[in-house]
Amino acid sequence: MSNVVVVVAVTDREATSAAHGLSLFLVEDGTPGFIKGRKLEKIGLKAQDTAELFFEDVRLPADALLGPENKGFYCLMAELLQERLLIGALAMASCEFMFEETRRYVMQRKAFGKTIAQLQVSPPAARTPSR
Repeated sequence: MSNVVVVVAVTDREATSAAHGLSLFLVEDGTPGFIKGRKLEKIGLKAQDTAELFFEDVRLPADALLGPENKGFYCLMAELLQERLLIGALAMASCEFMFEETRRYVMQRKAFGKTIAQLQVSPPAARTPSR
């Protein structure tokens, strides 16, 4: 697990909206009051650890602030579009890879003397003779 985490925290409870009162902080492992819990089991993105984080009376120095105070929401939103695009591209690449792996498998795997691809039944519309 990481030795440093980025935490979003409310820094201005009187802000005109919740987005205006959030700030980003770097919290290092070993900071008093900060405890890393167990690593959570996930279905996907296993290379990205997800764990429980506990905060109890944590005090941070001023230099732990990441970016401008009360502008954390805007810092996060500035990267959101790029992150969404990257996630979409990764999903498409994963789908293409799995399709190609499946195609390769059905072209080489044999059962009853034929490849699995040769044993596939075409849908009824494809079997209807043309007039």
